[in-house]
Amino acid sequence: MGVPSQESECRNIRVVDDGRVINHGRIIARAPRVASALIPGGGSLDAREIYRAQAAPDDIEAFLGTRANAVLGTLNSDGSIHLAFMIFLFEEGKMFFETSSTTVKARNIAARPQASFAVDGDGFMAMAQGTARLVHGEEAHAINGRLRAKYLTEAAAVTVGNAWGQIDDVAIEVTPTRWRSWSNAKFGQFSMEAAEGLHPREWWKQDS
Repeated sequence: MGVPSQESECRNIRVVDDGRVINHGRIIARAPRVASALIPGGGSLDAREIYRAQAAPDDIEAFLGTRANAVLGTLNSDGSIHLAFMIFLFEEGKMFFETSSTTVKARNIAARPQASFAVDGDGFMAMAQGTARLVHGEEAHAINGRLRAKYLTEAAAVTVGNAWGQIDDVAIEVTPTRWRSWSNAKFGQFSMEAAEGLHPREWWKQDS
Protein backbone atom coordinates (compact mmCIF):
# COMPACT_ATOMS: atom_id res chain seq x y z
CA MET A 1 0.00 0.00 0.00
CA GLY A 2 1.57 3.30 -1.08
CA VAL A 3 -0.67 5.53 1.05
CA PRO A 4 -0.75 4.61 4.75
CA SER A 5 -3.53 5.44 7.19
CA GLN A 6 -3.63 9.09 8.14
CA GLU A 7 -3.63 11.13 11.31
CA SER A 8 -6.77 13.20 11.66
CA GLU A 9 -5.59 15.84 14.09
CA CYS A 10 -2.49 17.63 15.34
CA ARG A 11 -0.59 15.82 18.05
CA ASN A 12 -1.37 18.35 20.79
CA ILE A 13 -4.99 19.03 19.83
CA ARG A 14 -7.92 16.82 20.76
CA VAL A 15 -11.69 17.07 20.55
CA VAL A 16 -13.75 15.80 23.46
CA ASP A 17 -17.28 14.45 23.37
CA ASP A 18 -19.05 17.71 24.23
CA GLY A 19 -17.45 19.45 21.23
CA ARG A 20 -14.64 21.29 23.03
CA VAL A 21 -11.35 21.54 21.13
CA ILE A 22 -8.45 21.23 23.59
CA ASN A 23 -4.85 22.35 22.94
CA HIS A 24 -2.36 21.69 25.74
CA GLY A 25 -5.20 21.59 28.25
CA ARG A 26 -6.79 24.87 27.11
CA ILE A 27 -10.18 25.20 25.39
CA ILE A 28 -9.49 26.88 22.03
CA ALA A 29 -12.81 26.27 20.26
CA ARG A 30 -16.16 24.54 20.52
CA ALA A 31 -17.43 22.41 17.66
CA PRO A 32 -21.12 23.31 17.17
CA ARG A 33 -23.74 20.59 16.97
CA VAL A 34 -25.76 20.30 13.79
CA ALA A 35 -29.50 19.77 14.07
CA SER A 36 -30.25 16.06 13.80
CA ALA A 37 -33.38 16.79 11.75
CA LEU A 38 -31.11 17.64 8.82
CA ILE A 39 -29.51 14.20 8.83
CA PRO A 40 -31.15 11.19 7.17
CA GLY A 41 -32.56 8.77 9.74
CA GLY A 42 -32.66 11.44 12.43
CA GLY A 43 -29.07 10.79 13.48
CA SER A 44 -26.65 13.24 15.01
CA LEU A 45 -23.81 14.87 13.05
CA ASP A 46 -21.54 17.65 14.21
CA ALA A 47 -18.76 19.76 12.72
CA ARG A 48 -16.13 17.43 14.13
CA GLU A 49 -17.56 14.43 12.26
CA ILE A 50 -17.94 16.42 9.04
CA TYR A 51 -14.47 17.94 8.99
CA ARG A 52 -12.59 14.91 10.29
CA ALA A 53 -14.03 12.46 7.76
CA GLN A 54 -11.13 10.80 5.95
CA ALA A 55 -10.75 9.44 2.45
CA ALA A 56 -9.93 5.76 1.98
CA PRO A 57 -6.19 5.16 1.34
CA ASP A 58 -7.05 3.03 -1.71
CA ASP A 59 -9.03 5.93 -3.22
CA ILE A 60 -6.12 8.30 -2.66
CA GLU A 61 -3.60 5.94 -4.21
CA ALA A 62 -5.86 5.33 -7.23
CA PHE A 63 -6.25 9.08 -7.76
CA LEU A 64 -2.49 9.62 -7.61
CA GLY A 65 -2.26 7.41 -10.68
CA THR A 66 -4.43 9.80 -12.72
CA ARG A 67 -3.28 12.77 -14.78
CA ALA A 68 -4.11 15.35 -12.14
CA ASN A 69 -2.20 18.32 -10.74
CA ALA A 70 -0.70 18.68 -7.27
CA VAL A 71 0.34 21.69 -5.23
CA LEU A 72 3.93 21.38 -4.05
CA GLY A 73 5.05 23.36 -1.01
CA THR A 74 8.70 24.05 -0.15
CA LEU A 75 10.22 26.16 2.60
CA ASN A 76 11.67 29.59 1.81
CA SER A 77 14.62 30.96 3.77
CA ASP A 78 12.38 33.41 5.65
CA GLY A 79 10.09 30.61 6.86
CA SER A 80 7.30 31.28 4.39
CA ILE A 81 6.00 28.61 2.03
CA HIS A 82 6.59 28.58 -1.71
CA LEU A 83 3.69 26.94 -3.59
CA ALA A 84 3.59 25.66 -7.16
CA PHE A 85 1.07 23.71 -9.23
CA MET A 86 2.84 20.69 -10.70
CA ILE A 87 2.26 17.53 -12.65
CA PHE A 88 3.64 14.55 -10.76
CA LEU A 89 4.52 10.87 -10.68
CA PHE A 90 3.64 8.64 -7.72
CA GLU A 91 5.77 5.50 -7.52
CA GLU A 92 6.45 3.09 -4.67
CA GLY A 93 5.05 5.47 -2.08
CA LYS A 94 7.04 8.50 -3.26
CA MET A 95 6.05 11.63 -5.19
CA PHE A 96 8.22 12.97 -8.00
CA PHE A 97 8.14 16.38 -9.68
CA GLU A 98 10.06 17.56 -12.72
CA THR A 99 11.79 20.94 -12.60
CA SER A 100 14.96 22.92 -13.22
CA SER A 101 17.73 23.40 -10.68
CA THR A 102 17.32 27.16 -11.23
CA THR A 103 13.80 27.27 -9.76
CA VAL A 104 12.88 28.46 -6.28
CA LYS A 105 11.42 25.07 -5.38
CA ALA A 106 14.64 23.27 -6.34
CA ARG A 107 16.83 25.73 -4.45
CA ASN A 108 14.58 25.40 -1.42
CA ILE A 109 14.87 21.61 -1.45
CA ALA A 110 18.65 21.81 -1.77
CA ALA A 111 18.84 24.10 1.27
CA ARG A 112 15.95 22.69 3.33
CA PRO A 113 15.14 19.08 2.35
CA GLN A 114 11.50 18.94 3.32
CA ALA A 115 8.29 19.45 1.37
CA SER A 116 4.54 19.00 1.40
CA PHE A 117 2.00 18.48 -1.34
CA ALA A 118 -1.77 18.39 -1.78
CA VAL A 119 -4.14 16.96 -4.38
CA ASP A 120 -7.82 17.67 -4.95
CA GLY A 121 -9.44 14.34 -5.75
CA ASP A 122 -12.90 13.16 -6.67
CA GLY A 123 -14.78 13.91 -3.46
CA PHE A 124 -11.73 14.30 -1.24
CA MET A 125 -8.52 16.19 -0.61
CA ALA A 126 -5.26 14.54 0.39
CA MET A 127 -2.13 16.15 1.79
CA ALA A 128 1.27 14.82 2.81
CA GLN A 129 4.47 16.15 4.28
CA GLY A 130 7.86 14.55 4.36
CA THR A 131 11.51 14.58 3.49
CA ALA A 132 12.70 15.65 0.06
CA ARG A 133 15.77 15.48 -2.10
CA LEU A 134 16.94 16.72 -5.47
CA VAL A 135 17.61 13.96 -7.97
CA HIS A 136 20.30 14.65 -10.57
CA GLY A 137 21.82 13.11 -13.68
CA GLU A 138 20.58 9.96 -15.34
CA GLU A 139 18.29 9.12 -12.43
CA ALA A 140 16.51 12.46 -12.82
CA HIS A 141 16.36 12.00 -16.59
CA ALA A 142 14.69 8.60 -16.20
CA ILE A 143 12.18 9.86 -13.61
CA ASN A 144 11.25 12.88 -15.69
CA GLY A 145 10.82 10.68 -18.74
CA ARG A 146 8.35 8.45 -16.91
CA LEU A 147 6.52 11.49 -15.57
CA ARG A 148 6.12 12.99 -19.05
CA ALA A 149 4.97 9.64 -20.43
CA LYS A 150 2.13 9.74 -17.91
CA TYR A 151 0.81 13.05 -19.26
CA LEU A 152 2.02 13.57 -22.83
CA THR A 153 0.96 11.82 -26.02
CA GLU A 154 3.64 9.87 -27.86
CA ALA A 155 3.89 12.63 -30.47
CA ALA A 156 4.23 15.36 -27.84
CA ALA A 157 6.77 13.35 -25.85
CA VAL A 158 9.14 13.46 -28.84
CA THR A 159 8.76 17.21 -29.38
CA VAL A 160 7.52 19.00 -26.28
CA GLY A 161 8.94 16.40 -23.90
CA ASN A 162 12.41 16.62 -25.42
CA ALA A 163 12.25 20.42 -25.15
CA TRP A 164 11.37 20.17 -21.47
CA GLY A 165 14.32 17.85 -21.01
CA GLN A 166 16.67 20.58 -22.22
CA ILE A 167 15.68 22.91 -19.37
CA ASP A 168 14.54 20.53 -16.61
CA ASP A 169 17.72 18.96 -15.27
CA VAL A 170 16.50 17.67 -11.89
CA ALA A 171 13.61 15.89 -10.27
CA ILE A 172 12.22 16.45 -6.79
CA GLU A 173 11.56 13.32 -4.75
CA VAL A 174 9.27 13.59 -1.72
CA THR A 175 9.03 10.71 0.73
CA PRO A 176 5.85 11.25 2.78
CA THR A 177 6.16 10.79 6.54
CA ARG A 178 2.63 11.93 7.37
CA TRP A 179 -0.60 11.85 5.39
CA ARG A 180 -3.84 13.74 5.99
CA SER A 181 -7.07 13.63 4.05
CA TRP A 182 -10.62 14.91 4.07
CA SER A 183 -13.65 13.28 2.44
CA ASN A 184 -16.55 15.55 1.56
CA ALA A 185 -19.12 12.73 1.75
CA LYS A 186 -20.62 13.79 5.08
CA PHE A 187 -20.39 17.47 4.21
CA GLY A 188 -22.21 16.75 0.94
CA GLN A 189 -24.84 14.72 2.76
CA PHE A 190 -25.39 17.53 5.25
CA SER A 191 -25.54 20.20 2.51
CA MET A 192 -27.95 18.22 0.34
CA GLU A 193 -30.36 17.79 3.24
CA ALA A 194 -30.21 21.51 4.00
CA ALA A 195 -30.76 22.44 0.32
CA GLU A 196 -34.40 21.25 0.40
CA GLY A 197 -34.32 19.86 -3.12
CA LEU A 198 -32.19 22.60 -4.69
CA HIS A 199 -29.80 20.90 -7.13
CA PRO A 200 -26.08 21.54 -6.49
CA ARG A 201 -25.71 23.24 -9.88
CA GLU A 202 -28.12 25.85 -8.56
CA TRP A 203 -26.01 26.61 -5.47
CA TRP A 204 -23.19 28.50 -7.12
CA LYS A 205 -23.07 31.85 -8.85
CA GLN A 206 -21.61 31.77 -12.36
CA ASP A 207 -19.14 34.17 -13.90
CA SER A 208 -20.72 36.18 -16.68
